[in-house]
Order: sequence, then C-alpha cells, then structure tokens
Amino acid sequence: DGTGLYATSDLALARKKFKLFKIDRSINITDVRQSQYFKQLFRALKLSGFNQAMTHIGYEFVRLPEGAMASRAGRVILYEDMRDEIILAATEETKNRHPEWKSRKVNATAYALALAGLKFGMLKYDPGKVIVFDKKEALSFEGFTGPYLLYTMARMNSILKKVKISKRSLDTKGLVVYLSSAQEKQLTLQCLRLPEVVQSATKNNNPSELAQYAFKLCQLFASFYEQCSVLRAPDENTRNARLRLVQSTLGVLEQSLKILGIPLIK
Repeated sequence: DGTGLYATSDLALARKKFKLFKIDRSINITDVRQSQYFKQLFRALKLSGFNQAMTHIGYEFVRLPEGAMASRAGRVILYEDMRDEIILAATEETKNRHPEWKSRKVNATAYALALAGLKFGMLKYDPGKVIVFDKKEALSFEGFTGPYLLYTMARMNSILKKVKISKRSLDTKGLVVYLSSAQEKQLTLQCLRLPEVVQSATKNNNPSELAQYAFKLCQLFASFYEQCSVLRAPDENTRNARLRLVQSTLGVLEQSLKILGIPLIK
C-alpha cells in the first residue's frame, strides 16, 4: 500500500553511510532473529548493483540467572540500571579491600572493574549463543571474568614495581636461553599468538576468541608465577629473563584488553 518499511530506509542508509564516512566495511549487530531480514537486504542491495562489504552479526538475547527477561513478569533490566548497580557494588568492594585509598582512586578503580565486568561478561560468549549475565559472577576476581584479568595485570605491575627495570637492563639478547621450564615456554608461546588471534577474531567477527585468549594468558601466567620464582630466581640472568617475560606478558594483556575496549587500572 506504499507504506515505508524498515528496508525502505535501510536500502538508502547502506549507500549513504559508505558515501558520508568513507568506510571500507559495514557491520550490523542486532538480535539473531533478524538474520533472514539482513540476508534479504544485502541481496536486494547486490541486485541493485551495490557491492560494498556488508556483514550482519546476530547475537542471542541476554538472560538473567533466574531466566529470560520478560516485560509481563516485570523482569526487565535497563542497561543504565545494571551499570549503576555494578558500579556501586564494585565501589563497596574496593573500599573494603583498600580502606586507605582516597575516594578518587576508589571511584576510578571501581569504574574500571564495573566496565570490565560488563564488557567481558558479554564479549566472552560466542555470537549466536544465549548470554547469561550474572552480576555477582561478573565482578568476581576468580574465574572467567574481566576483574580476574585486571587482578592478574595488577600482580604483574606489582612485580615490576619492586625492581628498577629498563629496556637496557632487560635487553632481550641471550635471555631466552634462561627460560627453560614448561611454564615459561607455554607463556612465551601464548604471548606470541596475539597477532594471529586478533586476525582470526576479526575474520570471524568473533571477539570472544580474543576474550578467551586473554583469559588463557592469565591462567598461564598464574601457573608460571607459582612454579617459577621471579624475584628470587637462582641467578641474575634467569631473574632478568623472567622479569622480561613478565613485562612482555603485561604488554600483551594490556593490548588485548584495549582491543576489547576494557579500561585499564592505572
């Protein structure tokens, strides 16, 4: 009857955003139940002679531990409400752990922990799988969570702060021969995998690959730290090699979190 539908504007929008913003690729992220619609939209565009790169990524619904959100049952949570609740919980936890900290540092740390919990709690799931978001679990410092990654980063920083290091004092030449244990080798190899993981996650439109990689990196670091003494290494060369490994692992973890959009705690 001549009434405009979603596709009426989307057909025009597809052309307009490539022209206005000079982009190379358009990624549409919506509910997975719109997958068929986007197949039809992209096909219509192609038949009209529009051949720009367009991708649709469908995500499942976000559920609560007690079940799916339902407006009829009054079980609907807005993002702003969930965010504020998590920031408040993170603030209280930070105050309890560090009563000596000033309010400014407490608030900054709590904000970073809250965003880490929220973002990582969503990004760790493969696209297309139902996301079960548990507020308590998201803020845990143990397990497959954002705060656990930030806690591991804090441990690395703590080690490096105890010694005066520089790129000159930790020159990589020859140090690799002192990393002979299984834990050291596994951690080193995991650090080297970052470029291929980023490439794979990009190709597959799947940020959970990078989230899983970062978590595995932290697990391997925990095993290395438990089995290989860093500051009390048997000799200076081994100590410097392990310090360099800690420094490198920290850099890889920071880069991984930055790509995921998770703030770092200074």
